[in-house]
Amino acid sequence: MSKANHLFYTRKNFFTTLKDFGISIFKLGFQALCSPVSFIKAMSFKKIKIFIRALKTESPDLMSHNFLLLLEQNAKKTDQNFRKGINKFDYKQMLEEELDIFIKSDTSIIFNNNEPELSIVLVLHNSAPFTLHCLQSIVKNTNLAFELFIIDNNSTDKTHEILKKLKNCKIIYNHENLHFIKACNQVIEKVSTPYLLFLNNDVEIHKNSIESALSILQNDELTAAIGAKIKGIDNSLQEAGSIVWKDGSCQGYGRNEDPDLDRFSFNRQVDYCSGAFLMTKVDLFRNYGGFDESFFPAYYEETDYCMWLQKKGYKCIYSAASEITHFEFGSGNQAQAFALQKRNQQTFLNKHKDCLENHYEANPKNILNARYAANQRFVKKVLYIDDRVPHADLGAGLTRANEIANRIQRLGYQLTIFPLNHLHREEWDEVYKDISPFIEVIKDSGHLDFNDFIRSRKDYYDIVWVSRPHNMDITIDMIRKFARKALLVYDAEAIFADRIKSQFRLKGIPINDRNLLIQTKREVKLAMKADTLVCVSSADANRFSTYGLSAIDVLGHTLKNRNSNSNFSNRKNLLFVGNLENPDSPNTDSVKWFRNEILELIIKEHPEIKLTVVGSYNTDLQKEVDHPNIKFMGKIPDLSYLYDQHRIFIAPTRFASGIPHKLHEAASNGIPIIATKILQFQLKWTEDRDMISCHLNAKDFAKKLLKLYFDEEKWLSIQSNAYKRIENELRSDRYDAQILRILNKR
Repeated sequence: MSKANHLFYTRKNFFTTLKDFGISIFKLGFQALCSPVSFIKAMSFKKIKIFIRALKTESPDLMSHNFLLLLEQNAKKTDQNFRKGINKFDYKQMLEEELDIFIKSDTSIIFNNNEPELSIVLVLHNSAPFTLHCLQSIVKNTNLAFELFIIDNNSTDKTHEILKKLKNCKIIYNHENLHFIKACNQVIEKVSTPYLLFLNNDVEIHKNSIESALSILQNDELTAAIGAKIKGIDNSLQEAGSIVWKDGSCQGYGRNEDPDLDRFSFNRQVDYCSGAFLMTKVDLFRNYGGFDESFFPAYYEETDYCMWLQKKGYKCIYSAASEITHFEFGSGNQAQAFALQKRNQQTFLNKHKDCLENHYEANPKNILNARYAANQRFVKKVLYIDDRVPHADLGAGLTRANEIANRIQRLGYQLTIFPLNHLHREEWDEVYKDISPFIEVIKDSGHLDFNDFIRSRKDYYDIVWVSRPHNMDITIDMIRKFARKALLVYDAEAIFADRIKSQFRLKGIPINDRNLLIQTKREVKLAMKADTLVCVSSADANRFSTYGLSAIDVLGHTLKNRNSNSNFSNRKNLLFVGNLENPDSPNTDSVKWFRNEILELIIKEHPEIKLTVVGSYNTDLQKEVDHPNIKFMGKIPDLSYLYDQHRIFIAPTRFASGIPHKLHEAASNGIPIIATKILQFQLKWTEDRDMISCHLNAKDFAKKLLKLYFDEEKWLSIQSNAYKRIENELRSDRYDAQILRILNKR
């Protein structure tokens, strides 16, 4: 609920809000009684102040929902205590028992090497229990075909009993311990695939980890090495990509922290990735001559290789979706390992001293910046603030937000998305279903934790992009205090008070003109606090300019025509697309108006015509507009076949602001549009040429719809002209140029 809604509420609405507030307080009080420890940990005087302030801009029910979700998350973290995992002694004992069972059984391990996509290299020297567990995890959690090279460095334990029971792999037996580097280099000329994965034998591969890494490597010519999220057996993080400091020392990013935190859950370009899981391109590894044997017997060889790759212009990527569990020092002596690391650090420093001058000093204060590769230190960092994770299928401006965020990342910026409201329990694969995995998403914090977040990243961001007036109102003070040098972009889209005015007028709710003016001035005042203002259309920009604002950029949508092959005669019925979860939204009002006033006029003449409604909806709406000629489909990931099946796209919108993305999308998919004059004005398309439009009159809407429905010549003409509009107005290169223009204003 926006602040404008609060201003315009009648006395009846006020008491409804008061009742909701009472219920919300009751919910919070009940939670405090049930889980006092979690409540105290989550609450603070500062958060209470934020909570009360946010009540001015959000409904009490939503506020209590978000806070209860925060309590649940805190309780989960407290109860989970992620560091309490199995200890190393018990873990080794468990693996030894598994080994004894395997050796005594008739079981073999068969690897899938049919047309392999990559090669895996595993170096062994004793530690048979770890080796067996590693091999079993590869088979269990990898679906692609691979060739497996096993180099045994003269093991004297039960390793040979495992090797005898392996099928479809290539084993090299060494008569002495050549250690990791020399053993790996033995396979350089033997590999037959384009990609190579080095693994430690004391790791457990998680599901689809190899596939996730390989996908990144295959889809980017400049990506040359991939590393994984490495967790310990206690489930604490060992590494989410690694940092090389100026003095040549190294640090695993996030060590001993919770591996599921937001900052470890997105892909990044990093200095290097650990050889416990290191995937690379075979031709590059051969060009370098394999691992540098001056680091023999081990440590810093992968760091050196990744440094060389970056000198050649390639990228090393941390893949958050690739996870392994690593025992660490399972195949060696810990004290000896530390001594080798110290010795090889100096060798590495001497070799790469020129490049290391551009790296950060080894200081905890530099970790946030140093988590990205040193050659990325001058890349601009952008904080993008909106109501929720901007999935394209949510509508309500989030389709446009999704496009903007993804393009900012593709244009080379380091992007963080911070959703302030509507917290949801999305798993990471759902978060990144249409968001680039290279974007950091702070998905479960919300406005209650925003102050702590921006304070913890003081002066980190070069640009802050805030969408919608209520989000600007909540964050502006903290942004100016803790992102002092940042360019502040306010994406207002439009003046929201105008839409509220239209909505209230349609519903017959009394409008207080004084409050309307106050709300409009408040939105204008917020816009004046920004360094630049972004609107979704020139009409909205002109509206702001009447109040003296001049630094205004227009950024609408971008789309590419699909050019449907489905012709007029193969199509029938009507299509509506839009999110219908909010009972007060323009989309919900559109469906109700069409059902109550337009549909009967249509089926009176042509009862065979039906309406398909696509988009998330609540069951109350479905019951309210229930009709044999209306079919609710819910959320559909790919609408192509529906665009091809239906003859006309309807948009009976009676109040709105901004540019309706759904009309652009429909036109780009070859389905002609009939909409109200409100949307035609926003699009600035020509009536009866690019689309059909009508005033808020049910009879006029029904009459024009039926005329278009049966007029093939007019239908084809509008389809063709709409295609031209999309091609001329929504070009991708122009959209990118406009985003760059906005981001480079300082």
